[in-house]
Amino acid sequence: MLEFLRIPHNFALMTGQASKGKSVKGGQRLTKAHGHALMAEYVNMIVRDSKRTWTTQDAKSRNEQ
Repeated sequence: MLEFLRIPHNFALMTGQASKGKSVKGGQRLTKAHGHALMAEYVNMIVRDSKRTWTTQDAKSRNEQ
């Protein structure tokens, strides 16, 4: 999870800074919800445990604690 947040673009998504001062283009995903989905995907890719996969909700609950 920390490795994911060390990537500047991912950190900006998770802290709501990705869209500050920028005009949003059609189809562009700059929301925290999209960041949670990306975090879950990243953790599943790194951990590779088919018995316990992360969902978007898992990422959201871990990030907002």
